Amino acid sequence: MIQKISKRVSLSSLTKAISAFVHHGRAKTPESIQPTLQEQLDTAQPAEELWDAFSYPNVHTDPGDGIWICECGFENHVIHYQGSYPFKYLVCQRCEHIMSPYDTTSEALTSIPCIAKEIFEDRFIQQQNVDVSRYCRSCRCCGLTQRASVVGTSILFGQLPCLCSETDEKKPMYFYIGDVESYRHDPDGAAVELSIKRRLEASMRYLDRRGIQKSTVHWLEYYPE
Repeated sequence: MIQKISKRVSLSSLTKAISAFVHHGRAKTPESIQPTLQEQLDTAQPAEELWDAFSYPNVHTDPGDGIWICECGFENHVIHYQGSYPFKYLVCQRCEHIMSPYDTTSEALTSIPCIAKEIFEDRFIQQQNVDVSRYCRSCRCCGLTQRASVVGTSILFGQLPCLCSETDEKKPMYFYIGDVESYRHDPDGAAVELSIKRRLEASMRYLDRRGIQKSTVHWLEYYPE
């Protein structure tokens, strides 16, 4: 006996079934991988000790773990997170500028001019004895930060190039994740110092482009704008 099935199939169920059949066996695209990255970013927990008002009596609000000042002058507060993406995306909250070497950063994002020479630094020896390294890099195309692993005498990054797959001649920026305590005790003072440093460095770059010798402008160090 043949039993007739009279149950109706909803349009949404039919669409899901067709979609599953069509995409079965298809290679994953960056779009299908991206939600996994976003989930990691959304669930990442802070890596440093949580800020509390009793430990920093002169600071009334949580200043984060550090600061980077964009070329537009905006002060972006950063938080060091656990996992593979320690600072998530370094993109200015005001102008959406992606961090560049011309921006200034606090100790939490200590710039490394040459990653190949880092193995000769004392802090590298310390990183050889820890499970989670404090080295990271940021992509110049999207701003995503990625944590490195220290294996023997090498600093290794798992994804080459960045997950954004953008091809650009701009090399990534490398950082050592420094101490956050000095910044937390005086975030306003740190912001002022970095602002002065940013203006001074911008002035020096301008003078270099104009061919003016640096020796003629040492007064800038004593009389910043």
